[in-house]
Amino acid sequence: MGPSDPSRDSLPDHLVDDVVAEAGALQDAAEASARRTASVQDVERAASELGIEPAYVQEALAARDVAAEHAALASRARQRSRRRALWFGGAILVAVVALGGLISVATQVGTAQVEARVDAAGRQLDEVLRRQADLVPMLIALHGARSADLDAAAEAVRDAETLDQRVAASASLHQALLDAIEALPPATNEAQAIQRMALQDELVGTWTRVQTEARRLREAQVR
Repeated sequence: MGPSDPSRDSLPDHLVDDVVAEAGALQDAAEASARRTASVQDVERAASELGIEPAYVQEALAARDVAAEHAALASRARQRSRRRALWFGGAILVAVVALGGLISVATQVGTAQVEARVDAAGRQLDEVLRRQADLVPMLIALHGARSADLDAAAEAVRDAETLDQRVAASASLHQALLDAIEALPPATNEAQAIQRMALQDELVGTWTRVQTEARRLREAQVR
């Protein structure tokens, strides 16, 4: 990270939301890029060993990039909405204090804190569910798994509305991914075997994160 530009020690208020949202989107994109464990050439070589043409690898990777871009845009929208909500809540609090409504002020602060906790927990769950869905094109690209059942399971996660429905759909996707790995033909070389083990570890770790973030969101909602 480079040093701060002295000429930018101040920023007009109307630009704060846009700058913070853009920074969040850049961080999301950087983290998504860092999570890739193999170069495009590595993926294409592994796919070629399974008879998969490079064009299909590129299509699968492009689908993953589109999903990451959509997640970044959604994150920017949530951050902007949250900052505006907090600004509006702060203006209300100032007005209540001016009128001497100290009890109302305390209530507003408590509500804002609860909403902030729920929003943060919800964003964490959104991120880990997106990461789980990203494993579908990765599995197809690297190992040539059949995509119909996996695509349907991933779509069910995206379409789920309530917390319980999302967790249930995520559990189904997790099982479908495990089943897809088990159904693959034996690895043809050591590198491919290592890739499959790493992907299976990622599956298990992601499902554990889904359960953890769902529990945190439930706890935030009842406080």
